[in-house]
Amino acid sequence: MLSVACEGKDEDTGFHVQRVQHYTEALALELGVAPEEAEHMGIMSILHDIGKLYIPDAILKKPAKLDDSEWSVMREHALHGVKILGDDPFFEVARVIAISHHENFDGSGYPEGLVGEAIPLAARIAKLADVFDALTSKRPYKTPWPLEQVLEHIQSQAGTHFDPKAVAALMRLMENGTISDIMQRFHGPQAGVEPS
Repeated sequence: MLSVACEGKDEDTGFHVQRVQHYTEALALELGVAPEEAEHMGIMSILHDIGKLYIPDAILKKPAKLDDSEWSVMREHALHGVKILGDDPFFEVARVIAISHHENFDGSGYPEGLVGEAIPLAARIAKLADVFDALTSKRPYKTPWPLEQVLEHIQSQAGTHFDPKAVAALMRLMENGTISDIMQRFHGPQAGVEPS
């Protein structure tokens, strides 16, 4: 319910978090995570942007590029996510994803500038799932990128923005049809993607 509320505030649909959930679970399984843990990781990934509930609509829904001060406020959603999720042990993976899904593999991300495998695996996976879905989906401010362009972009960012092992896992899941299946099952009527 929290994730759907957050998506509504961000003028998106619940289909985004469903796709992120299933991409995250599939990537985790492909990377050797045990099935029960991978499923839990997927479910917790739907709360990755819950901290956006704290972000003012004037910033969250701005139709133009954010200025430096607005971007500073927007970046705080990672910390707000941890605050919202509290200290219940059940939500530990959700907290890890919420705070670290904007960390970059080369250390250039936020909020802590973590590098490589210092970034928790769940966050590395959810980051890739989230970006992949954002690029392949229609949003109020953009049309979906062609799938080939998305994959080229993601591969070009392996080792900088993304964990190279996670990127390799995504490519395997593309080849075996897992990603296309998720795209077809969870794209709503507003989606602009026609998976091949």
